[in-house]
Amino acid sequence: MLSKVLFERLYNASAIVFVTGSGVSIESGLPSFHGEDGIWKGHKPQDLANLETFNSNHSLVWDWYRWRQEQIQKAKPNLAHYALVDFQDRFDEFAVITQNIDGLHQKAGSRKVLEVHGNIFNAVCVKCSHKIKKFMPDTSSPKCPECGNLLRPDVYWKGDQLDKKILEEAQQVTAVCEVFFAVGTSGLVEPVSTLPFISKANGSFLIEINPKKSQLSDKVDERIEGKAAEWLPKITIVYDKITGKS
Repeated sequence: MLSKVLFERLYNASAIVFVTGSGVSIESGLPSFHGEDGIWKGHKPQDLANLETFNSNHSLVWDWYRWRQEQIQKAKPNLAHYALVDFQDRFDEFAVITQNIDGLHQKAGSRKVLEVHGNIFNAVCVKCSHKIKKFMPDTSSPKCPECGNLLRPDVYWKGDQLDKKILEEAQQVTAVCEVFFAVGTSGLVEPVSTLPFISKANGSFLIEINPKKSQLSDKVDERIEGKAAEWLPKITIVYDKITGKS
């Protein structure tokens, strides 16, 4: 059940932020690769997503990422993605901060998307840091066109530094928003896990949408138990009825 307070806060808000996690992508048929889905050709994906494995067997890592790119290309945005597109023109300031690397928010039509963990269709040189967007390798050893060294997927791996500019922008929009949604995220991965608390400390209304309880569940102002693709469209419909916006 959606509360009256939620819509009162939305009605009076001019700045709103959504943080999205793997739960949103799962609803488009993309597995999170944890638990039963966590094996690819005998390898755990989390063991492939690190610089140590890349340095020892870059071909294996690129085979995994190319396969993953192909899966993502087939995926379509779900109703949660499209609900956020509907929302973005209803507020003066609107941002999606995502931990997902699949680009489905942009594919649906979201304009301001801060990809804190990168994008699987981008690559970066391990030597000169030259970046290439919309990259799908035709070899397991793709080379940098600038210096000839290896390219790697431009996504966050354990031990990497996040893009400072993107992280700072995420923190800035979070600090000034009046309503903050955490959608389909466990609340475990730093530093994104700190954003809800930055928002809360600055007086925002904090909402979680998640089928399962997370690290955030006991700290939010309102928890909506369920799938994002079910609840986000409902919220937009009720909001439009209250405000007369569309």
